Parts: sequence; C-alpha cells; structure tokens
Amino acid sequence: MERKLAHGRASTAGCGPRRTHSERVEMGRSAGRPRGSRTSRTRPACLQPESHSASKADRRPRSAPPPGASSPARSIGMIDEELMERTQGPGGAAGDDASPVSACEVRRLGVASSFAEGAQKLSEALREVSFNRPTEASGIIRLEVAIPREGDTIGWLRKQATAVAAAFPIVYFSPKSSTFGEGLRSCADGGQLEDFSNASGGSSDCEVGCVGSTCLWRGPAEGPFTEESHARVSRFLRPGEESVRAYGGIRFDPKRRPAEEWRDFGAYTFLIPSVELRTSPSHSVLSLNVAWDNLRARVEGETIDSIDDALAKGHSMLASVSGGKVGSRAPVDVGPSETCEDPARPRWDPLVGSVLGEMGKMTKLVLARRSRVLCESPVDPLHLLACLQDQDRKGYQFCLLLGRDKAFFGSTPERLYARSGSRVVSEAVAATRRASADSSVTEDLLTSEKEHNEFIVVRDAVKQALESLCPEVEIEVEKQVLKHVSVQHLYGRLSGRITSGKNDFHLLDALHPTPAVAGYPCDESVRSLASMETFDRGFYSGPFGWISGQSSEFAVAIRSALTRSSEEGNELMMYAGVGIVEGSKPALEWKELDLKVQ
Repeated sequence: MERKLAHGRASTAGCGPRRTHSERVEMGRSAGRPRGSRTSRTRPACLQPESHSASKADRRPRSAPPPGASSPARSIGMIDEELMERTQGPGGAAGDDASPVSACEVRRLGVASSFAEGAQKLSEALREVSFNRPTEASGIIRLEVAIPREGDTIGWLRKQATAVAAAFPIVYFSPKSSTFGEGLRSCADGGQLEDFSNASGGSSDCEVGCVGSTCLWRGPAEGPFTEESHARVSRFLRPGEESVRAYGGIRFDPKRRPAEEWRDFGAYTFLIPSVELRTSPSHSVLSLNVAWDNLRARVEGETIDSIDDALAKGHSMLASVSGGKVGSRAPVDVGPSETCEDPARPRWDPLVGSVLGEMGKMTKLVLARRSRVLCESPVDPLHLLACLQDQDRKGYQFCLLLGRDKAFFGSTPERLYARSGSRVVSEAVAATRRASADSSVTEDLLTSEKEHNEFIVVRDAVKQALESLCPEVEIEVEKQVLKHVSVQHLYGRLSGRITSGKNDFHLLDALHPTPAVAGYPCDESVRSLASMETFDRGFYSGPFGWISGQSSEFAVAIRSALTRSSEEGNELMMYAGVGIVEGSKPALEWKELDLKVQ
C-alpha cells in the first residue's frame, strides 16, 4: 500500500499556542470574564489533570445574578469545582485546513449526585455560554461533570439510540482491561507491563459511550487518510489536553472503492461527540462538546456547524439524553438464519494453494473470510457487542453505529498502538491455537517452528515501523502467550519515543497495515489481496480508536462484524482472517477461521 502524504505539513494538533497562567488570566480579564474559583478537592481519576491551575489570588468567587434577572442563570460561576481554561491563537482562518481553531475551552463543573443533576449542570453552563456567545470565528468548548458510575455504558447507549432523535452516530470504545496487564506482568521482567497498561493516559480504566457529533469527518471513496486529513481533525485538539477526543476508524485499504455495504462509512470516519460518557471502575464523567467554525469553506465529507447551530444542537442533545439503560445482556436469538461464506469452502483449498505458490514473493499473506448471515429478526449491534464483552473482557470492544440498522462493531485482542505524549507502545500478535486448559496446547504454540516464524515476521515488521519514527525501540516482551475466550496467540510488546514533529498520522501511516492483518511484505500483500479477495473488508482489520492532543489509542479491528438492513433482509456480516505461510494446511486454516467467529 502506498504511503499517502500530503505536501502540506500537518498541524501539531493544537488550538493556538500554549499560554502561561498569567497570560491566560490577562486574556480572561480583557475578554470581560470574571476570575474562576475552585477548591483543592481531588479530580476524578479518568480526567486528566490540567497543566496549569489558578493561584489563590485568582480564586475569587463570582457573584450570582440578582433575583429575577432576565439573563440565563450563571450557576457555572458558583459551582465549587469549576475549572475553565482558554487559549486563543492566530489560527482559525477560513479555508486553512491545518490552522488550529481560535478558541479551546474546558470547563469542569465538579460532582453531581445523579445523571439528571449532571445533565442539569451542563445545561446551566451551556446557557451561560449562549448568553456570553463566543466571538471567535472557530473553536470548541467542552463541559464536564462527574456523576455516580453508570454501570452499563452499552445499555445506556441502547437507551439513547431509541430515545434521542439526533443520537447517531454512536460510538463505543473500551480498551483492554487492567486485568490483562496484570496477567502478563508475571511473565515480564521488571514490571514493564505497568507502563503498558497506562500507556494511553489511563484510558485502560475508562470505557466510553458517545452520542451524536459536534464535528464529523468522512473520507471520500478511494481517499486515504492523509496528513491533511489528520490536520483537519487535530485542529480541534489542543496539544497537552487529554479531554477532547476524536473517535473513529479507517478502512483496511482506503484506496479500494467501498462496496455498497460500506459506502456510508467512507474511506475513514472520525468524529468529536456531542455527548460523551466516560466510565471508570469508580465513577462516570458526563460531557458536552460544542464545536464551531463560522468562516470555513465547506469541505466534502466534513460536518462542522456555525456557533449558533452548534449551541442549538447542544441544548437539544442535553434535553434528550437521560440516565439508565435498556435491554438485557442475555445471549441474542435472531431467529432462523441463512449463512453464505466468501470464499466458500470449495474455493478455499485452491485459493490457499495459489498463495503457497507465491511464497517466493511473499513470506506471509493473510486471507480473510466474510460470513454473511441473513437473520429473521432485526439485529441490535449494541446487544451483540454486550454479549461479546461478557465473553471476553480482556480485549477491546468497539462500535460505530451510523443508524439503527447500520453498524460496525467487534471485540479484538490486538492493539495497533497507544501513545502518551511522545511515548508509544505497540504489539505483535500472530499464530493461533484454540483456548484450552490443557498446557500442552499452549506449549505446542510456543514451540512450533511454523508459528514462531509467522510471529517473528510480524514482530520484526512492527519494530521496523517504529524505528522509522523513534530513535530507539525496545522489545519489552520477546514472546509470550496471549489468551482469549476461544483462542490464544503469540504476543510481543515494543515501545519507543517518537521524534519531535511526528504525530498520530505518522504512527498510523507507519504501523498500518501490519503483517498480522495483511502479510509480508505489506505493500505486495495488499496488492495481492485486492485481486484474491472478492469481498470488501471495509473497516475490518483497519485501525479503530481515538486521538487527543495528549494521547491516542488504536485497536486493530479484527474479530468484527457489520450489520445492516437490505432488500434481502437483516444482514450480519462477520469477518475473520488467517495468516498463510510456508507449511499452512487449508483444512486447518479453515478451522481457525471458524474458531475466530465463535
């Protein structure tokens, strides 16, 4: 796959230059805003601490509006734990794709005793924003409040999907569990896994549910995610700020024209959510994002509102969302179904044989299979996702729901990378055996020459990709066994620090696709797959995750599925792949595909 780099240089993902505390105070005074107040109470764990805080001299309480005042209530000024940060820069010029937006602001409104009270606090804060309407041409304002833990984020999203008119798109993302890191720590030297589990700024403790979008970017057909694409997204993400995130994914092969079932997803889809719920083991954080650009020329696939429309959308969303959940997490029964596989079993053996005949050009090629199921009953992707999560809480779970009948979702064991500041961690995952309590199965996986060779190809390719961006790369875990609900794999972990001037675009460009999902050499493998695979992978085996100004995390979207309604009925398309190397047996590889879609 050719690497796509725009000629222009990507933005460093900011909203103007970082300012000192005194500069921000003076900016606040000149804008006519009173100084904020806050207490020293501990911040919620899944919120990143601000790098600057107000001095005691600047912590003066604001005065409340007089009784009967006609202006909206300015309760945000009286909330105990408010934090308001604002930066302004020269960016935001109309039509300048790489220019940071003119204003970024994060307001943390303390703690509420319930979801309803939290939503009310957000509404009051948004009324103040509307009353003191921002004058900048472009910007983003984020309002946050901590609330008691919403125990079932997927159930909460299911409720919003049926109750909120503007709920779509919906995103769900849950990183690898902390127990996964603890389980591997006993296999590693020096406790290295502690850094690994926290590599993305603590996100391993927070699952995320997103409702609606305040910004949305969708790549045109055959339009890869370029440096310019990244700049359009990152202009809303201030360097060093963890709170504001863009969520989304990229096609496995963006240069390939999407098939009809994937057309609405574009070559890539990223969004900054309108309403966001982050849940840690101890509590949740409910947030509203309001982004706007009044002057920007319209770009195909990009949806960014004016300030008036953005504020109106924010008020509407807060009036519609509610706490609680709907539906059960019991196993799904979609009624009688019909399954069609591509490639079909009779075609599989000759296809693998032709790949083995090309082993002089390639050392590995990953062939995928699509299992298309026609269901009698409508398919609820969030219900299916909840069932997958209950089966395997060690891996990532993710979902991009474009409408009630169109979603991409999955449960994957594989991380593409996680970044915190300049530090990046990636993985090599390859070779498969069925999960078993029998230690001989694991021992066979560890000692098999065929599986070892397949694993080394992946690990060396990941190392080479990181070395193109990092002065030094450390192999923290040479080779271990990664166990999941139905399968186990060989696993390695690598880390480094990316050089100054490199960003998430460069990481995505260097690391995707890995030999674990394409083959080796990667470019030759992708070209071969375009002619051998008769279906469109779409977002299957592509990167799926999030980007902020401080951190990022992307899973490899394998073990995934697409749901949609068509003229033929309710469709569920499941995807899985196997690595074909010297010595592969077609019948055994077919059984491995069956294992991966169980």
